[in-house]
Amino acid sequence: MSNHGIVSFIKMKLEHAVHPNEIRNMLNRAGFSEEHIKEGFDHIKKAYHDVHQDLVAQNGFLPPLSKVFHKERLDADHSVRVQKGLFSGRLRRKDFILGFLFFFGIGYVTLVAGAFAFALLAPGVYAAILDHASGSEGYVLIMAVPFVLAPITVMMLSLITRRLHNLELPGILSLLFLAFFIPPTTGNMFDFGHWALYTALAVLFVVLLAKKGDPKPNRHGALPESRGSFFKRIFNT
Repeated sequence: MSNHGIVSFIKMKLEHAVHPNEIRNMLNRAGFSEEHIKEGFDHIKKAYHDVHQDLVAQNGFLPPLSKVFHKERLDADHSVRVQKGLFSGRLRRKDFILGFLFFFGIGYVTLVAGAFAFALLAPGVYAAILDHASGSEGYVLIMAVPFVLAPITVMMLSLITRRLHNLELPGILSLLFLAFFIPPTTGNMFDFGHWALYTALAVLFVVLLAKKGDPKPNRHGALPESRGSFFKRIFNT
């Protein structure tokens, strides 16, 4: 569909009293960029404005705009934007899955490469760490992972936060996933409270993977585009 086609489509839907938000969602699902959609709406707004002013000049009074077209509705629609930032806005399900696999892969490779280098450069220390890890307190070493891989931890929390926003859930819930790196306070790996929390987080993670978000704008902004640069989408720039 060309720009002219987008304008014709928007005009047709407006004449059938379809809300601009719904029209924008239709065009988003069809793969059109926010820029082209905005240009289409701007063109319609200008066209109706010019016609309106011509009627004013011809008749000497201010006639009402078409009952199926309200400029203020378009202005309100344009106020809903895709919010940018690592912990702002929303994230599509597909980009959440791809982004999670991407950063999980980087983290895994980094840990393996780091362990291999450590074994070569400081074999004595590495052997001592392995001995400690094989003991009953070895799981405490897991607590160091979020700090050793701090940039990846931040990105993982960013992806989870924006995916929660897409489902209209509080982004602060993403911090609960850090509980996977906290050992049980009782020293018992099978502590009931911790396993209950792990189970709840696992269920929440499945929801993030499986549930489709509402394409309509919510309090966290409009749904970002599904096309374009993968890195721009996962870094939300």
